[in-house]
Amino acid sequence: MENKKILLIEPPTSNSSLLEKLKNWGYEPIPTKSHLYGLKILDDENPSMIITFFEETDINGIEFCKLVRFRERNGILDKKYIIMFVKEVSRALRINKVISILLLKLTDLEKIQTNYGDDWVRWLENLYIELLKPKIRTFEGIGKIGDSVYCIITLGSIKDLKGFAKRIKKEHQSILKEHKFLKDLSSFDIKVSGINFLLEFTPGQIEKNINLIMKFLQNSAESEDWEEAFISVKITDEGITLIDQ
Repeated sequence: MENKKILLIEPPTSNSSLLEKLKNWGYEPIPTKSHLYGLKILDDENPSMIITFFEETDINGIEFCKLVRFRERNGILDKKYIIMFVKEVSRALRINKVISILLLKLTDLEKIQTNYGDDWVRWLENLYIELLKPKIRTFEGIGKIGDSVYCIITLGSIKDLKGFAKRIKKEHQSILKEHKFLKDLSSFDIKVSGINFLLEFTPGQIEKNINLIMKFLQNSAESEDWEEAFISVKITDEGITLIDQ
């Protein structure tokens, strides 16, 4: 990466040492405690990467990412690589714990799109995710990684991840029954799959391995043959190794 500038957005209460670590690794971090001020830094400094946190400053990390992607689509910004942490992921990276990522795909939207159009499908997705958010625990973060594909970050073993998937499916049925619009959409369904990551890499390899994780997730999200599979992988300085399936 030729451009070594990294926009680092941390919540006001953060006491992480990430700023100094980035300097030691040869980068040029530009720190701020505000997501909205971070947008100004993007215009002024044009960093190649953004590291932000899910926690809210003036807006939260998800809303910030939406604004960045909107500006990219409209030619205001060059494409940026974004790494976004929730508290538990950040903690897991520091102490080599495990994290789990549940992939959730909204399925059978083609008929809805044909009948109502693209705008209605987007409204439906946003509505569904907003209804799902209160039903997951506070340490779980949810974000969009592809067309109608979302990821939910949590902790625990692959057994815990499978249990979490079952809970999400139950919550899905509950949402459909409770909402006056969604309950009439018989074709609207979800599929879930999951990846359990054992983190055993050194701090100096964080960028490389975040890239591996994101590529792994993107490939899963873009797969035409979506399977409801659950796997465990180990991430070391050498790369990703399948542990179990």
